[in-house]
Amino acid sequence: GEGRSARGMFSKDLVPMMFGYGDDEQPFPETVGLVEDILVDYVTEMTHKAMRSSGAQGRLQMEDILFLVRKDEKKFARCWELLEMNTELKRQMKSFDSQQLEMRRRQQQQQQQQQEGEGA
Repeated sequence: GEGRSARGMFSKDLVPMMFGYGDDEQPFPETVGLVEDILVDYVTEMTHKAMRSSGAQGRLQMEDILFLVRKDEKKFARCWELLEMNTELKRQMKSFDSQQLEMRRRQQQQQQQQQEGEGA
């Protein structure tokens, strides 16, 4: 396949996934390598197909991937689920960041008030 330069890039993530789907906890490195080759080939092929069908030249949109998997109910449903989770994670992170900023602002105000109180 085309993605051979990516060998090893996904192995640390593949091992627990393989175990979760019934493989040994420590699968043979050759098995992990084969699964990784299949994964890289699949992702490369899907990306090329999506780029060819994409309306925006040189830009890949999530809709392009959804279009490719639209006839495979399981893949489409999983993609949709992951997109929804991603949206929710972004929303939660934004909320968390806002809370962190507010906490820092309050801490700075308290420190400033303490310094002003000590200087009086």
